[in-house]
Amino acid sequence: MILSLLTIIHILHLVNKSFTLTYLIDYIIFDALPFKYFVILFSNSYINIKSNFRDIYSYSAINYPK
Repeated sequence: MILSLLTIIHILHLVNKSFTLTYLIDYIIFDALPFKYFVILFSNSYINIKSNFRDIYSYSAINYPK
């Protein structure tokens, strides 16, 4: 129900750009929030990958000393 309401608001915004309230809601829902969560997801996965490489490197350094 909420998703369909957001879709209707999005379509209203596409049809009528001068409707300011829809523009504001549309910006918050479809631009600001997805970008924010994308940044959070990207940074979390980057940290996980970095720690995985660190674990692999330390494991190989312990088991195969030079």
